[in-house]
Amino acid sequence: MQMAIDAHLLSRASSSETVCFRVYQMSPPAVTIGRHQRWRRVIDEEVCRACGWDWTRRPTGGGALLHKDEINYALVAPRGLLAPQGRGEFRAGFDCIGRALAGTLHDMGFDPQLHLGDRSENLPQHGLCGRSITGSEIALGGRKIIAAAQMIAPAGILQHGAIYLKTPDVSDRFWPQTDGGRDASEFTQRWTDLGPAFRDRPWPEVAAQFEDGFRRHLPVESVPADLSAEDWDAVEAIARRWTESGWNHAR
Repeated sequence: MQMAIDAHLLSRASSSETVCFRVYQMSPPAVTIGRHQRWRRVIDEEVCRACGWDWTRRPTGGGALLHKDEINYALVAPRGLLAPQGRGEFRAGFDCIGRALAGTLHDMGFDPQLHLGDRSENLPQHGLCGRSITGSEIALGGRKIIAAAQMIAPAGILQHGAIYLKTPDVSDRFWPQTDGGRDASEFTQRWTDLGPAFRDRPWPEVAAQFEDGFRRHLPVESVPADLSAEDWDAVEAIARRWTESGWNHAR
C-alpha cells in the first residue's frame, strides 16, 4: 500500500507546480526490493514469514532494504522543477535532494558527508542496499545513514529514502543464505543510525523534525501528500493490480 501511494502521487505529479513530500514507517516491518531485481535472489520468504515481515517491490530502483525502526520518505516532483529536463536530469535531481537531506542532518547536530557523483567505493551491490555508498547518498563517519532510490517518469520524479533509528544487526537477515555465501555483515557493516538521542524519542516527533528540516533546505516549495477519497480509490486499485499481476514476484 505504501508503494502504491507513492506510485499514485507520481502519476499525478505533472498537474502540480510543487514538490509533494511525505514520511512514513512500514507496518508491519517490510523488505522492499528494487524495481528491476529478481525477488528470489534477495528474499528468503521463510525467514520473512517467521519474523513477521512483509515484502514488496518498489517503483524505484536500487537494492533490497529492510524497513524496520526507520524513517522512510517519498518525494514526488513534476519534471523540470528540481532540475532541467533532459540529459543529466536524473543526477541533478539526486544531488538537489541530497543537499537538502544533508542540511537537515546538519541542523540535527550531525556532520553528514554527501557523496555526489559516482560510487564512493567500488563494491559490488549483490542486490543488497547496504553494500556500498553510491552517488548522492549520505554517510556519517564513513557509514551509510540515508539510502535513496529514484526514478523518472513522464509525469515526474519519485525518490524513496530510508534513515535508520536503529542500525540493522545480524538478526535482520532477509535474503537467502545460500545465495553466493553472503554473510549478514555484508548488509550491516555499512550502516549507521541517528543514535540514542533519536532512537529513544517517539517516532512521530523525530519524523516531524526530519520533515521540517527537509522542507527548510529544499530550494523549492513543498506540500504535504494529502489524499482525497478519489485518490485513495486510485491507490487501492494500483495495489490490487500489482497483487493480481504478481508485481512483487515478477522477474
